[in-house]
Amino acid sequence: MRSVSSRVLVCIVSLILALSLVGCITTNEESNPQNEESSPQNNSGGDTNKQKLSYTAAEEVVRLILDENWDALVNFTGEADLTFFTGKDMEWYMPRSSYKDILAVESYKGISSEVLSETESTADVNVSIAIDSDSEKTFRIPMRIDKDNKWYFDASEFYVHDWTIVSTGGNVELSINGINVDEKYQDGRIGKDNLLYKWIIPAIGRGDAIIELKAETFGVYTVEIEPAYNADKEENYVDALVVGDIETENATFVAVKSLWNDSYKDFTAGKPAADCRSLYIAGDAEANMIDTLWGYYEQIENGTVYKNKDFQVTDVGPSLKEKLSNVIYITDTVIETNFGYKVEWVWGSHSESMTRISSVYLKMENGQYRFWKLSDEKLFNYNNGYTDEWEKS
Repeated sequence: MRSVSSRVLVCIVSLILALSLVGCITTNEESNPQNEESSPQNNSGGDTNKQKLSYTAAEEVVRLILDENWDALVNFTGEADLTFFTGKDMEWYMPRSSYKDILAVESYKGISSEVLSETESTADVNVSIAIDSDSEKTFRIPMRIDKDNKWYFDASEFYVHDWTIVSTGGNVELSINGINVDEKYQDGRIGKDNLLYKWIIPAIGRGDAIIELKAETFGVYTVEIEPAYNADKEENYVDALVVGDIETENATFVAVKSLWNDSYKDFTAGKPAADCRSLYIAGDAEANMIDTLWGYYEQIENGTVYKNKDFQVTDVGPSLKEKLSNVIYITDTVIETNFGYKVEWVWGSHSESMTRISSVYLKMENGQYRFWKLSDEKLFNYNNGYTDEWEKS
């Protein structure tokens, strides 16, 4: 019985020792975890798991550049909308970027990294490429973290953020580099008449962008431009207002001359303004515009000593004013036309004339132009034989 008890006692003691040993081993492993991936050479403090994610993500960025995997790299930029910022844009700008020397590496033995600094939202990581046993090249890779705690490559030098375009409004279609710009990119309207469209493109590559605006009235209008930062700076917004061609210019000049002379003749003939509205004023223009026009003609005939009479616009042509387009499409149907004109009239027994630079808004309705906005009242109520602002070329 004693020998059996001794054996039992020995077994119990051995079991206790074995359990204690396993507990020590387990405790040691938990206090010194080993990771299958290499650790960063410099631990700058903070959460170790976050650092692992930032530096391994930075290493992945370098590998993608070395492999020239541009589509994967553009998806590593953290931009949610990549409609107008593609892998081709990354490829085009890479030789112009601060990372161009990575492309020069033809072969390498390995990649290692060092976390230089890290905050809750950013990290700077040095990634070293071992060319051979004696040399390496090191590159600083800036990283950012998103709301889902995923690290991404801060590639801000590769694209323009919130690129803003102001275009002709109305029934138009906008495309950039052949890609249709959905209405979801519109950010309201802009301009003194609140008719122009404002578009914001979340991200676009820095290579030349071809903007095309299409409408039935003017066809296809093209602007080629290199994207540049312009957020919140209205004067720097990309100008995509359609400029009319020479044929359209000439048509508007003819229309201005005809509308002016014909409406003045109806006024002098005593025709009621209301009866003439549909002939000269666009349907959606201000309701009292024809009354305003008739009021201007009353003013123009009031002279000193003698009454002015027999007014006639005898010439309309390009304004020749520097940096001023002669025809601008505000919408696909509303046109701002800028021009020079000559008006002649009789004062007493004297023939008088005047030239000025002016403008007016026209709208095409049923194949004919009509006044949409009388932007320069002096076009209709001012006469001064000493005014000479325009000389037709």
